[in-house]
Amino acid sequence: MRLDDDAFRAWVAETHGASLLLARRIVANDADAADVVQESYVRAYTALRSNQFRSGEEALGSWLRSIVTRTSLDALRARRRLREETDAQIDDLPAPHAADVTVDRSNLERAILDLPTEQRTAFVLREVEGFSLKETAEQLGCSIGAVEQRVLRAWAGLKRRLHDEPRR
Repeated sequence: MRLDDDAFRAWVAETHGASLLLARRIVANDADAADVVQESYVRAYTALRSNQFRSGEEALGSWLRSIVTRTSLDALRARRRLREETDAQIDDLPAPHAADVTVDRSNLERAILDLPTEQRTAFVLREVEGFSLKETAEQLGCSIGAVEQRVLRAWAGLKRRLHDEPRR
C-alpha cells in the first residue's frame, strides 16, 4: 500500500473518534487515551510507510483497532499507577445514598472504569468493541478461557455495582 499523506490525514480524521473511545475505555483516563491515540497513529504511519500493512490480510479499521489496543495495553503496563489512582479516587468519594438507583450511561461508564484492569480490558474488547474471543485473546496474550472468565467476572462486577449497590 502506497502512503499518501492527504489520504492518511483524512483517515485519521475519520477514525479518530472511535480510536479515542476505545483507548479511553481501556486506559480509563482521557489524557492517557489521547496520548495512546497519538502514539497509535504514529505507529500506523510508520508501518504504512514501511509497507507493513497488507491490505489483503485484514481490514484497515481492524488493523488500527489492534494498534490502539496494543498501545493502550503498553500504556497500562508503563503506568502501573493507574490502578492505585483509581482506588484512591474511589476511597475519596462520599458514601452512597440509598435513594436513586437508576442506571444511566454515566453510571455504566463509571462502573466499567471501576473494574479491575484485566476485566475492563477484556470486557471492552469483547462486549463493547465486538472482537471475537479469539481476537480478544490474541490482543491480550492469554487463552480464550481466560478471556471468557474475565468477561464473566466483569459482567458480575457490573451487575453488582449497578443493581445491588446504590448509585454514587
